[in-house]
Amino acid sequence: MKHTLVIVGAGLAGLSAALTAVKNGWTVKLVSSLASERAQSVMAEGGINAALNTKGEEDSPEQHYTDTMTAACGLADPNAVWGMTQA
Repeated sequence: MKHTLVIVGAGLAGLSAALTAVKNGWTVKLVSSLASERAQSVMAEGGINAALNTKGEEDSPEQHYTDTMTAACGLADPNAVWGMTQA
């Protein structure tokens, strides 16, 4: 009996699950309401970035906070973003 795994979401978690399932012999159907370029993982911006300042470009947690809040168009929780960028 052959099974097909249906994965809803084409963000990092969905794509990772699909790759793992295929490597383990499953047939996979990946379903998303948007193209993978518009998945939440791509749109998250600050959620998968960090301020490292490895090239002397004056990057900082404070700049990361400002960039993330700007990208969120005022929809992000300022306290949550501040905590994430300071960590």
